[in-house]
Amino acid sequence: MTSNGLYPDGYYYALTDTAFYGVVKPTDPSVKLDAPFLNGSTWFYFFDGGLTIYSYQNNVWTGHTFLNAAADNAAADKAAADKAAADKAAAEQAAADESSAPLNMNLEASGMDTVGKYAKRLYILLTGADGRPRTVTGIKVSEGNGLTTSYTEEQLQGMGLNVNLTAGKVLTAYLPSRVGTQGWDTSNLTVNVDVKLENGPTTTLTDKIIPSPSNEDYSIR
Repeated sequence: MTSNGLYPDGYYYALTDTAFYGVVKPTDPSVKLDAPFLNGSTWFYFFDGGLTIYSYQNNVWTGHTFLNAAADNAAADKAAADKAAADKAAAEQAAADESSAPLNMNLEASGMDTVGKYAKRLYILLTGADGRPRTVTGIKVSEGNGLTTSYTEEQLQGMGLNVNLTAGKVLTAYLPSRVGTQGWDTSNLTVNVDVKLENGPTTTLTDKIIPSPSNEDYSIR
């Protein structure tokens, strides 16, 4: 077997008093010599992927490993695969962290063309520095008199509003009051806007129009 370069596990051969080779490491407990190792001894340890050359000095073995081409390529492929998996996991975690972060937007509502506490139109402005793709999926207006008006995403689009917001985009809406009414009752009128992040949760933003208590005509901002 040894003439063909095939050795049984644990095999080693002493070429001289300071030169050895085989398929066992010099530090393996199974290695036993008739005399102690001498300084300057060299041990060639062969394994499937290559070899390690050990040098002995002052009771310490120091090894340098050399991989054959196939093992080297396999190691490189594994390292590349491990890096790709780590990069993917990091990207997925970053995306998860981003999607779960609070929505950075601000809602402002105010009455327009007002007479007393009534407004003919509601002005709604949705702004913010959030750059994630998001969609306005609904608006609900609750008047001071207890009446509620809701607008779906489709209805808002039918009114010509761009409900799909990206970085730098804002939503501006003018909502007319119902036909045949005095207008929107702005005494404690509340506006709720639902905003859904792409592949993320829906956040409801709220703003309220509160009449000034010092003004009997219900001045509104």
